[in-house]
Amino acid sequence: MAAVVTAALLVALGCAAAEEPRPIKDVDNSFSASYLKSHLHYQEPGNVNGANDFDDEYGYTQGGRVALSWMGHLDVDNVYVFTDWQGTEGAVNYTGYFQGGGPVSGGKSRATINELNFRVGKGFELGPHWMLTPFFGSGNRHWVRELGLGTTGDFNEAYNFWYWAFGGMVQYSPSDRVVMTLDASFGKTAHPTITVSENVAPGFCAACLFGAGLGEKPIQRYGLDFDCRVWKGLHTFAGGNLEYYKFGASAPSISGAFEPFSRTSVFEWTTGARLSFSGWNSD
Repeated sequence: MAAVVTAALLVALGCAAAEEPRPIKDVDNSFSASYLKSHLHYQEPGNVNGANDFDDEYGYTQGGRVALSWMGHLDVDNVYVFTDWQGTEGAVNYTGYFQGGGPVSGGKSRATINELNFRVGKGFELGPHWMLTPFFGSGNRHWVRELGLGTTGDFNEAYNFWYWAFGGMVQYSPSDRVVMTLDASFGKTAHPTITVSENVAPGFCAACLFGAGLGEKPIQRYGLDFDCRVWKGLHTFAGGNLEYYKFGASAPSISGAFEPFSRTSVFEWTTGARLSFSGWNSD
């Protein structure tokens, strides 16, 4: 959180001398690119195969995000369309079981995550400084865990799911050129699966878990963005996002191998630049 506040203050300092009006729609009609740092926390809580062990994976990954946003007229005013792609990678801490047939403490794993999101909605202007935009969202998340990093028994687990959600975005322009955006959405994962690589720890049934279905569970997403128009259509911004979701357990295979219930939280910090389609008309 301190990183988000620091980045937001730097953006604010760059806006201090701005005097010209800065509409909210400049942010909603834009292309952006940003640096992304992410904190991942994955847990498999409870009793696993009667061993009272669990997987606990946490640490930082980093990468980038690109996004495209449009708000305009399509029979009705303020139709909103948004899409983004992001990718991160990094080595994170791992504590758990079933590597080499026994518990592991102080291990490392590599997390490689790609995510695609899409939103469509309609904006409602609540006076000159506010915009409320309900939306429907959908997307895909693909996460590869390389467990046993740096050992001869390393193997991959790939989690994949689609999701759908309903949410809303509130935008407020407190002063010239500055826009703050808060969004939240709630939905459910769809078609979650796990695939385990061929090079697996002894006794684990890789073939039986190839594309194995996981239980569909709720997903929550929250975001905060602080934007400043620096010059014409050029903006800087900083923000944070929180994503929380769960996986249900897979059905046991013939050999008894299965993927247990899990929960994942991802907190992200972003900072980057935004180019507004409409902002170039400003002086």
